[in-house]
Amino acid sequence: MLVKVKLCYNEIMKNVAIFGSSRAGKTTLAKMIAKRYPGYQFMVADIMIGTFERVLPQLDINHNGGEGMREDFPKFLGSLFRRTIESGGGEFGYVVESCDITPAQAMEYFAADDVTMVFLATPSLTAEES
Repeated sequence: MLVKVKLCYNEIMKNVAIFGSSRAGKTTLAKMIAKRYPGYQFMVADIMIGTFERVLPQLDINHNGGEGMREDFPKFLGSLFRRTIESGGGEFGYVVESCDITPAQAMEYFAADDVTMVFLATPSLTAEES
């Protein structure tokens, strides 16, 4: 699947939020952005989740039920992304990548004039491939 993402390299760099299912190409797209636009800073949700699991296991971030931080993670990540953009003052562009965000959550926590949102999917993957 070919995805074209146009990023502004004017006074303020466009920020990018990449969401989608596992193995949809989120990391590949992020690496393509990094190669073409080396001034971008990256936030990878899987790395954050792994860090929380090791350092603060009591948060139970990988719990899939109604308890633990997993329920609050989209809001946390959106808030962190927004605060990071604001603290950069437009000097940097930021890319966030996550498979743990639904389109509704993305619209609620990440949508802004200075953010390009990209959603990727892989409808042809089997359960064994995902």
